[in-house]
Amino acid sequence: MIIHRNFEEITSVTYESFEEQSIEWGQRLRSMKTGEAILQRPGTLDVEYVKVNFMKLPETAESDDAVTRLLQRNFESDFLISTEQARKEHEQCLDGLTLR
Repeated sequence: MIIHRNFEEITSVTYESFEEQSIEWGQRLRSMKTGEAILQRPGTLDVEYVKVNFMKLPETAESDDAVTRLLQRNFESDFLISTEQARKEHEQCLDGLTLR
């Protein structure tokens, strides 16, 4: 009994240059939607596509301190104000409006 087996044969291999790869990579990055990110964990070469909304970060005392420091630094700047201050300014703005 004769058994015929199908097989695939590679006739040629085409490689992309680094420039072509970087252009393609840039296109993929720019086409990502809000909430999508690329993650490469330390010590690995693997790249993962992740949704930021669903990525759970471990809460530690160190991370809590870092968040507190960041919030403190943000509120010390002139660019961010507290919620209470924003409400006061909003009310003042509304009070200053007159109907014509």
